[in-house]
Amino acid sequence: MSRLKGQLPLWDAVPEDLRRFNVFESLPRTAWPLMRTLAGFERLPDRATPVVLTFSVFEDFARVWHRFITKALGDKWQVVIGDSSGRMDARKFPGAKIIRVPNFLYHGRKIDLFLRHVIGGQPVFLFDDDKYLLFDPLPYLGRLASPDVAAVSLCPRRWFQFEVNGVRHDPMGSFALLFKSGVFFKEKLAFQSPKDALSSHKVFAEGSKHQPGYDTADYANEQLLLRGYRIETECHEGIIGFDGMTAPRLLLRRRGKAWVKSALEAAEHYRQGSVNGAVMKAMICGVAFERLYRALFHEEPEVVSGFSDDELASIIEANPRLAPEDRARLHEYRRKIAETERRLITYIPYV
Repeated sequence: MSRLKGQLPLWDAVPEDLRRFNVFESLPRTAWPLMRTLAGFERLPDRATPVVLTFSVFEDFARVWHRFITKALGDKWQVVIGDSSGRMDARKFPGAKIIRVPNFLYHGRKIDLFLRHVIGGQPVFLFDDDKYLLFDPLPYLGRLASPDVAAVSLCPRRWFQFEVNGVRHDPMGSFALLFKSGVFFKEKLAFQSPKDALSSHKVFAEGSKHQPGYDTADYANEQLLLRGYRIETECHEGIIGFDGMTAPRLLLRRRGKAWVKSALEAAEHYRQGSVNGAVMKAMICGVAFERLYRALFHEEPEVVSGFSDDELASIIEANPRLAPEDRARLHEYRRKIAETERRLITYIPYV
């Protein structure tokens, strides 16, 4: 198994294609809308009703997210979608406010920008575009009524912990997070963590990837704990979805299935935390997502991978360089995504 002639390794191709998208596609369509946002023209008129917020590059991802979120929330929330492609059709998102924003902005910076220039001081439910809500979160919103509770995370990070005053805390993350925007303003905190800052409060679980820097929301999380606020964390079974599909989907859209398949076949490994592993997982998720999209909208998504479950399984099986435990882990991941798809498809009649 060898790469196509002149083929870049995945760890070079993925960031290259992401940069090309940011500069040549996203930026030309979102630069002027960004100016409008900074000038205050996109500010929500309703400063009391809570807001659910996501950001997405692909209209397909946002449409599926919107379908589940609006069913779960009803008319009790304002829905805001940051469109980082600049191509979303607002008619496909009834009741939602679509705001174009450049994708070159780091995720935490996008959140901070929307908090300052779009959203007031009301509670916010920050929710990833590849996660889907299957329950009404209003009771959890009530937990924010306590003055010392700054946030309620329903999908916390699990690969490290903060230790503050002898107590370990799961990081809140930014995947499914209810929080008081007013607390962030009061404490002058941001979702964009400081560059190159190292945490002295992290406790790494055995076998986890050691990453001493701060990811999105981690620094604010740590500061809130140090300043005496409480952050409640719970892995809610009513939040399910997929993992990291955006950058690999941009790669697939630009280079095509044959290129991606060749790169996966030539990969030395698909380890946790590696670009190789992320692309393989994204292809597994993508096949399931495409079926979910068709079941919801009875049409083809914008990007169709062309892969099948069996084809991806055969790539994993045929790779002679994989350690048995890595192969078993990927097959277990395939089973997990198949179960996620089954649950979501089963739920469709209710959305």
